[in-house]
Amino acid sequence: MYGAILGDIIGSPYEFDRGEKTRDFRFFCDRSQFTDDTVMTIAVGEALMDSRGKNEATHKAALVASMQKWGRMFPDAGYGGMFYRWLVSEDPQPYGSYGNGSAMRVSAAGWLYDTLGETREKARWTAEVTHNHPEGIKGAEAVASAIYLGRTGRDKEEIRKYIVSQFGYDLSRTCDEIRPGYRHVETCQETVPEAMTAFLEGETFSDVIRNAVSLGGDCDTLTCIAGSMGEAMWHITSPLVRELLKRIPPEMEAVLVRFNRMRIEVHEDWMRAVARGEISSGDRILPYQARGLVYIWNQKGRILRELKKGYETGDFSGMEKYLTYESVFDTPWFPEPLEGKEKIMKYLTAKGKKLVRENTLAQAEFPKGLFGQKLRVRRGDKVVDILIQLDQDGNAKRVDLVRM
Repeated sequence: MYGAILGDIIGSPYEFDRGEKTRDFRFFCDRSQFTDDTVMTIAVGEALMDSRGKNEATHKAALVASMQKWGRMFPDAGYGGMFYRWLVSEDPQPYGSYGNGSAMRVSAAGWLYDTLGETREKARWTAEVTHNHPEGIKGAEAVASAIYLGRTGRDKEEIRKYIVSQFGYDLSRTCDEIRPGYRHVETCQETVPEAMTAFLEGETFSDVIRNAVSLGGDCDTLTCIAGSMGEAMWHITSPLVRELLKRIPPEMEAVLVRFNRMRIEVHEDWMRAVARGEISSGDRILPYQARGLVYIWNQKGRILRELKKGYETGDFSGMEKYLTYESVFDTPWFPEPLEGKEKIMKYLTAKGKKLVRENTLAQAEFPKGLFGQKLRVRRGDKVVDILIQLDQDGNAKRVDLVRM
């Protein structure tokens, strides 16, 4: 979502072919502002988070309610005529659109689910409440698929092959070939392939943004779509995030904060499934994935220090602040969901004491499995090891990524 919103804001001054079709431009100026693309990205993200685990009807009801709520909060964001009428309708129904709006608002679907199949299903639902034309649905599914594949370690060539084989988009042209004749057009079929190309030719997130803006056309939407995919492949720098936050209201920022927390949780679940061999990963470990693992290790280190202190002093009260975090105890040495302080303390006494006494702190923290000092990710006959070095206080101080 951050990449999509940045793409919208950075591309907004150049919408309607107002740019010079160059990669050499300032990212931010006094005309850089969010548009309907950001509003609907936020709305869809909120709806998907609110309805996780529910059925299709509940998802679609949440999508309609959230999109109408946010659209009415920001009525002058630049919506198309048909979509605006849908926003204010008392009985909003799909209207067969194949516009690029379905692809620009879908980014959250690429982050919130464990499998590609579920990602595509939820992306389809986000489109169908308005853009139920096959091309509108295809655009949303393709973008969400590229995000999912990027964040789970697939390289750009794998993503290209999947998109071409599954959705039939022509990704054979280069940005240089597209740029001269490209114009303002608002359909999925003439926006998504171009955004994909800008993404696939990029080498960094900023590079993707420059590629997209340089193509012209419906620039805020095209760059929103390209940026949403770029975020899944490359790190977004802190200065860019700060510029984004300057340009959105607090209620949007609150949704982004919630989204970021939820995607971390989803990513942890995904990594556990990879470690158990239930699903496969690509060969790359992305920077945000490594940072997430460091966070996990540090959190477990803090818990273990409180546990060790409890055994030394007889006072386990320091553990209480962790009892509300269910995921904290979802480790190989907490193999089942635990409820209630007494049960947790009983389990700590039975399992934890032996670990602390028989091992060093660093070794005891994660005795086996995913939360050991090494996570091995397999795909075919290729292996990537994540090695995390712990200091004697259980803090993760270095991440080594080793290819074998």
